Amino acid sequence: MAKHTMPKEISLGLCAFCQGEFAKNKITQHLKTCKARLSASATQDGEKQRLFHLQVEGNYRPGYWMHLEMPAIATLADLDDFLRFVWLECCDHLSEFNIDGMSYSYEPEDAWDMPPGGLSLVKEEDTEEDEEGDAEEGDAEEGQEPDIQEIASEMAKQLSLEFKSDLKNVPAAEIEKKLEQMFAESMPPGMSAGTLPMLRPLLSHLAESLQQGTLAQDLAELGEEDEDEGGMDSELGDILTINKKFSYVYDFGSSSTLSLRLIDEREGAVPLIKDEDLEEEADDDEFEDDGEEIAILIMARNKPPELVCHICGKPASKVPSLSEYDSLAKVALCATHAAKAQDPDELLPIVNSPRTGICGYDGNTVDDWNGEDDEEEGAEEE
Repeated sequence: MAKHTMPKEISLGLCAFCQGEFAKNKITQHLKTCKARLSASATQDGEKQRLFHLQVEGNYRPGYWMHLEMPAIATLADLDDFLRFVWLECCDHLSEFNIDGMSYSYEPEDAWDMPPGGLSLVKEEDTEEDEEGDAEEGDAEEGQEPDIQEIASEMAKQLSLEFKSDLKNVPAAEIEKKLEQMFAESMPPGMSAGTLPMLRPLLSHLAESLQQGTLAQDLAELGEEDEDEGGMDSELGDILTINKKFSYVYDFGSSSTLSLRLIDEREGAVPLIKDEDLEEEADDDEFEDDGEEIAILIMARNKPPELVCHICGKPASKVPSLSEYDSLAKVALCATHAAKAQDPDELLPIVNSPRTGICGYDGNTVDDWNGEDDEEEGAEEE
C-alpha cells in the first residue's frame, strides 16, 4: 500500500536588490547572478575590502533565514549586535558563538545580579552605600568584577534565612524548589512557564553546590573555564573560512539557537539598496565599532510564514509562551480565539523572527522590509 506524505513546505524569501521572490534553496544561487546586485556592487563608491556572504537561519525554526553581507574586519560582537537588533533582543541575555568547538561569549555587566523581586545578590546596606557614598569610592569600585566569594556567601545567607536553617541540613531538592520559586517571581508574566523547564538543570546544580557549601569554588572553576574560551572581539576574517559552519545561542534559559555558514567572499564596497522602502532599514543595519561604521546588509530574507489559527484556520496573530522546540503552527491563535484564551494578556505577537513566542520577545519595530507588518498589527488593534 502506497504511503501518502505531506508535501514539504517551501520557505520563500525576497531579494533586497531586485525584489524577486525565491525559494530558500534557490536564493544563494540567485544572489550570485542577480543583475540588480551586480550593478549595485559595480557602481558602489567606497574603499574596497574583503566582504563576507553569510547565511543565518533558526536551527530549530529553519523557516526563518537571512543572507547577510558584511566586512571581514567585523567582529563577532558586531554580528552579535546585529542578530540581537534584528531578530532576538528582549532582556539583554547572554549569548555565545561556537566555532570549531571554541566558544566566543557575551556576558552583560550585571550578569551576576538577579532581576528585581527575586534573589538579590547585593546586600541592601551595600546598595544604600552606593547611592549615598562619596564619588571617590564610586570611582574606585567602577569596573570591578563581582567577588565570587561574596556572591556565594550572599546567596547562601539569603536562602538560610528563607529556610531558617543551615543549608547543609536542607535537602538539595528543597533548595532547588526555592530557587525555582524565586526565579519565577522575578520573571515577567507568562515567561516562567516556558523558561523554567530549561533552567532546571542549572538550578539543580546551584542547589547541590549551595547545600554542600561549594558554590564559590564551583563558580571560580567555571570562571577559569571561561578564561580559556574566546571573546567576541575576534574578527570574522581571522576565524572563518569558506563553507565554515558555526552556531549561535541567545539566552541560555529560553534559548534561540541559530545556524550560520560563510558562503562566499569578495572584494568590494558594501552596496547600498536604493529602494525607498528599504532606506530606513539600510540605515539601521549599520553598527559603529570604535568610531567606525560596520555596514551589515540584509541581501535576502524569508517572508513571514503564513501561520493560521490552530482552532479555526484563520490568519494567526498571537502565540502563547513556548520554547524553540515547540511548533508555532500547533499553538497559533487568531485575534478572536486569542481574546478567549485563559490568559490573553500573556500571549505574544507573531513576528518575523525565530524568537517568536519565546521569553518576552515582541519583535523589532523596523525588522521587516517595509513596515507592512507593523501597520497591519496597528490596524488590527484598532
